[in-house]
Amino acid sequence: MAIARAILADKAVYIFDEVTSNIDADNASIILQAIEILAKERAVLLITHRLPDIERLTELYFIHDGHLTQGSPTQLQQQVPAFADLIAKQAQLLKAVANS
Repeated sequence: MAIARAILADKAVYIFDEVTSNIDADNASIILQAIEILAKERAVLLITHRLPDIERLTELYFIHDGHLTQGSPTQLQQQVPAFADLIAKQAQLLKAVANS
């Protein structure tokens, strides 16, 4: 409900911090679809650690040890070892949960 209110506020810039945490996958996908539509017309900053959220992004910024790196998820996996490690750990956790 809070997300809907935020979107309806009609702002120039939106910041969503861990907006899909503690939400089931189906509802997280719906929320991300709404944010993707919103991002076509507004500036959107999406802060997330969730692998499914990261994989949907076309461009992202990764901060590690005081350094900011920009690129697609694929580019960052190839160029930034800390990002590749984060993605690998997320994938392992998701696989472990799926197999349990």
